Amino acid sequence: MNRLVALLALCATGAYSQSTGTITGTVVDSDGEAVANAQVQATNRSTKMVYKTTGSEKGHYTLATLSPDAYDI
Repeated sequence: MNRLVALLALCATGAYSQSTGTITGTVVDSDGEAVANAQVQATNRSTKMVYKTTGSEKGHYTLATLSPDAYDI
């Protein structure tokens, strides 16, 4: 009985897997210089969900595990 439950749980996990995406970039000012620790947000155009992150000292940012869709940065 325990083996059957484990097998069913394993199969159910695979059935619900989804594709996700990542948005990466660099925040720069009008002179092309990196903006350290910039606040970045991506808004999903369909759901209006907002995802936020803080860039690095060199202006790089990553927003991971986003559902495939169009986003406004």
